[in-house]
Amino acid sequence: MAGIFGYASDINNITVKNSYIKGTAGVGGIAGHAASVVKQCSNTGNVTGSGNKVIGGIVGRCVSKQGQDISLCYNSGKIKGDEDVGGISGVFGSSNADPEPKEYNCYNKGKVINTTNQSLAGGIAGRMSKGGKITNCYYLENIGVSQGLGGAANEEVYMSQNEEAKSTNVDLKSYVEFIAWIEQQ
Repeated sequence: MAGIFGYASDINNITVKNSYIKGTAGVGGIAGHAASVVKQCSNTGNVTGSGNKVIGGIVGRCVSKQGQDISLCYNSGKIKGDEDVGGISGVFGSSNADPEPKEYNCYNKGKVINTTNQSLAGGIAGRMSKGGKITNCYYLENIGVSQGLGGAANEEVYMSQNEEAKSTNVDLKSYVEFIAWIEQQ
């Protein structure tokens, strides 16, 4: 379930405004399941999932064994679900993916709420598998979570990737403002 695509391969320059997206598994503001490229997208609508997991402001779940490239994405909508809830992606990365999944230059200011386990909620990603890399991603402080990455395949992945999902006090009001700001980071 998604604001634009249920299952998508390549997505560029999509904006979802003032919407409310509700579903069960793999719910995202732009794509429920993404197999490849999601670039220059923004979501301002609320995204809610119930009865299952994997809820993201931009992408719910990245497809197994596919290399994802999620970049220059902005979310300001509230994200709420039962498990694996993230401001940009619910579950990011995939073991044995080619090329390596990457999520970079993204920003979330939307409130992130996990109704069952707040440790599986993150300002950027709810959970991350072994494969994948987060770089230069930011989430606004005080959005309901204290970490950028909710959980990961193992502690080593969690520690290294959580450092790249950074908290900020810069409250960006629009996608245009975000693009100008991220270029300076």
